[in-house]
This record gives sequence, structure tokens and C-alpha cells, in this order.
Amino acid sequence: MRLQKWIAKCSHLSRRSAEQAITDGRISVNDTVITILGSQIDPDNDIVRLDNHVLSADKDYRYIAYYKPRFKMVTKSDPEGRETIWNDLSEFKSHYNSAGRLDFDSEGLLIITNDGDVLNALTHPKHNIWKTYLVRIHRPLLPKHKVQLTKGVALDDGQTLPAIIRNCDLKKGHYVEVQIREGKNRQIRRMFEALAYDVLMLKRLSIGSIKLENLTPGTWRDIDQSQINSMQQK
Repeated sequence: MRLQKWIAKCSHLSRRSAEQAITDGRISVNDTVITILGSQIDPDNDIVRLDNHVLSADKDYRYIAYYKPRFKMVTKSDPEGRETIWNDLSEFKSHYNSAGRLDFDSEGLLIITNDGDVLNALTHPKHNIWKTYLVRIHRPLLPKHKVQLTKGVALDDGQTLPAIIRNCDLKKGHYVEVQIREGKNRQIRRMFEALAYDVLMLKRLSIGSIKLENLTPGTWRDIDQSQINSMQQK
């Protein structure tokens, strides 16, 4: 097994953070510091340490659907002193991570887990997991811009993949339901801003088959393993 995959399985680190820990010299295998990415280990026989702490597989994986409120950070700490989601999820902070992020101004569904493989599957673009958002904009969406969103919008870091767009008939405000299957930084906000729309509200409604349902801001519920398996197989 690849060393970084094992670290992500057995610690609070994501796959990317595990790779950084290797290159930073924080990982040893059988008392030898390993700094080369892609190194292979035998989990049954090799002893892996992170900062001198032995790592062992946690078989009791847990998956949580959490409603992130607006104006909270997803990071474990914030240098500006802003509140993070881990104030609501303090019991999970040490060994769990979120699958993807929502920015400070956004709200909605996050999946929280201690399963490194699932974290990687839900965040890696090759898995093409669709995410659904409810977006409130400051003016009605013009038909020509709806078409442009469905074809892809040119951003400074590349063209977006085609999105699925549906106008929502809500009584107050101009709402659009948006489905995307990639995760560029602040992508939806930038898509609309590129077309001269101000985003007034952004809420994630679902990740794959996992939906926000009746959660309220700051609350969470457990997700069945079967739902996670089904989403990964699609």
C-alpha cells in the first residue's frame, strides 16, 4: 500500500496533508525517516510513525452529514480568530476531516469522516461526483447566461465543465439551482461574477446522493455506510 494512503487512513490527515508530512520528514517506517512520495509499505508488518506516534488502522469509520452555517471556517483553526465548524463538531476534531470545503460566506452540506479513502474519493475530480447548490443572485438570470453556464464559463484558472442549471420559482429573490462535478476554488461565485451577477446566498444542498434534508445550521446526522458505498460506485 502507498505510504500516504495508509497515513490518511490512520490519522487526522487528508491524503494531501499526508504527502506533505512525508516530504517534511515527519514520517518514519520501521525507524527510518521516509521522504519519498509513493513509497510502499506492508501494513501488517511495517511500523509507521507520524511525529513519533505509531499509526494503526481505525476500522470504525464514521460518516457525518453536517450543515455548515454561514460565517464559519472549515479549517481546524483560523489565524484571524474566526469561528470554525469544529466548535460544533468538537468530538470529531482530532481524527476527522471534511470532504471538500465551503467558503466563509457559504452554507450547507459537508461530509465529515475519519475514512481517508472516502475523503479522497469525494474530493478528487476524476470521480465526477455531482454537487447541487442553491444560489441567490441579485437579478434574474438571462437565458443567454443560462446557456453559457451549461456550456462552461471561462475563468482565470481554466474553463469550467458544463453545469446543470434550473431556475427556481421562489417567492422572494432570484434563485438558481446549480449542479457541478468539479471543485475549483470559489467556483460557483466566480462563474456568476464572470457573467456580472452578485451572489447574495450560496447553499450546498447535496453531494452525490447525500442530501441536506432537514438539517439546520450547526447540526449533523450520521450517514449509512451503504449510502457512501453507493456513491463511490457511480
